[in-house]
Amino acid sequence: MHYYCLDDVPESRHAILQNLRSAGEPRELTLTYASKRISSEDLVSVLADNPCDGVILDLLLTFRGEGAFKSISNAYAQAIRDAVALDRISDIPIVLWSSAQKYDQYYEPEPTGHDLYDWRIEKSSLAEGPGQLQQTVTTLLSLASGYKKLSEHKRQGRAGLAAMLDVKGKAFTRLDPRIGDRYVGKRTAPCHDYARYIRKQPLEQPRPLVDERLLGARLGIDIDSPGDGWAVVQAALSQAKYTGIFGDAWQRWWWDGVEEWWRSLDSERRVLSELPARLRVTCINDALRTSLRAAEPIEGCSDHRFWAVCEIRKKPVALSDAFESSLTSDLRWHDARYVSVPAALDAPDEAVTPVERAKLHVLRDR
Repeated sequence: MHYYCLDDVPESRHAILQNLRSAGEPRELTLTYASKRISSEDLVSVLADNPCDGVILDLLLTFRGEGAFKSISNAYAQAIRDAVALDRISDIPIVLWSSAQKYDQYYEPEPTGHDLYDWRIEKSSLAEGPGQLQQTVTTLLSLASGYKKLSEHKRQGRAGLAAMLDVKGKAFTRLDPRIGDRYVGKRTAPCHDYARYIRKQPLEQPRPLVDERLLGARLGIDIDSPGDGWAVVQAALSQAKYTGIFGDAWQRWWWDGVEEWWRSLDSERRVLSELPARLRVTCINDALRTSLRAAEPIEGCSDHRFWAVCEIRKKPVALSDAFESSLTSDLRWHDARYVSVPAALDAPDEAVTPVERAKLHVLRDR
């Protein structure tokens, strides 16, 4: 997979490649850098003449010398999307690359351009160690390969979306009909539209898919338990593992499949959400011969019937110890998100939904 990188600072320009080499650069990922000042139209011409699998854009581009100018990368990203619409180039992922300070200063205040990008990298994260570096490489490769798969099914409407999610047979008929309803009757949609929808809806929201932290919380497991117990659980849940587009970078599990697995495990047919973590983990340990530890409540919480992950503390929380988060999706086929009571008490009011704020104020006034 080949990415084209546009960055105006020589030291920064080579940071990705230097880090990749220090970790043993994977042969399947190569990078090319712009060697001179380049306009958005020039970039499109370069991509048309030298097709690549993705683009990495620095958020703030400052070109000095003759014809000096400063530009936010949105103009370049929009030019790429426009060129795709005009069939000048193939649709490819666009990755944003900048420092935390510049994200706060130039990216966050202007949300209208956020949908132009498939992912963003914080420059300092590449120095956090081999684990973060490998995740960056995995995500870049996943985006590039995912776009190629998207192009195979983009003309098939909602059925194409099912193929992208790798949902087949009975699983497709059980899929909530609201998922992908925007593609019903559509003959085609651009790859970046499907990519954005898949990443922002099924992958980044709880239900029908769950991420590793939420999976652990609902099973009552301390996922940092010593030994290989958590890996054993994940292997046992292989049939519920998400295998669709971008699944190698965003690891997820179909929650309906996890519940089906639990029912096969528990001979007493108990409702998972009603059990304290200790009983959930005892059942799993007995069935899989593991020695997992049960998760513990966040300090200030008492209910062990975990069903969510606190959006601030990133730890398991029971619904009785939480407020609904303002990050909850407007689409009702997703589960709500939550903030633990102790975290909400220290957070701005905007951390919880408007309906929950009155209850939060009552607790603060006690």
